[in-house]
Amino acid sequence: MFAKLTFLRLLTLLLLFFTSSVIAQKTVSGKVTNAANQPLAGASVEVKGTNIGTTTDDEGRFTINVPKNQGTLVVTSVGYAGSEVAIGERSSVDFSLKESTSSLNEIVVTGYASQAKKDITGSVAVVTTEAIPVSRPVYDIKRSVTPI
Repeated sequence: MFAKLTFLRLLTLLLLFFTSSVIAQKTVSGKVTNAANQPLAGASVEVKGTNIGTTTDDEGRFTINVPKNQGTLVVTSVGYAGSEVAIGERSSVDFSLKESTSSLNEIVVTGYASQAKKDITGSVAVVTTEAIPVSRPVYDIKRSVTPI
């Protein structure tokens, strides 16, 4: 009987704990557009200072669960300047991002071809000549790279 009573108390405490964590959140929705008021699909929407985030759908819409004590949403998208908005008591927040072409004009060398940085959808790394250790003179780049 005592074990059953202890189990019920523990179960009640767990239910109260999970209920309080759900109550401590609110749902915020909105839309992300560009300067021409066109929706931005695939934009990242995150709660500042946390790992809570989502992406926008094809119509630029998003829905995210935000802890009540967190008050700022950060929106970023490739080719656009990021934006931050304080949520406050609002349940709907819309963003309009401005184009940022400062880093899209760079040329990226990929294997045996080169592409504009704006056309790449994968990861990009920059390697400078100072980062490559050279212990002997290199007359041909093919001889300096060892196969894996």
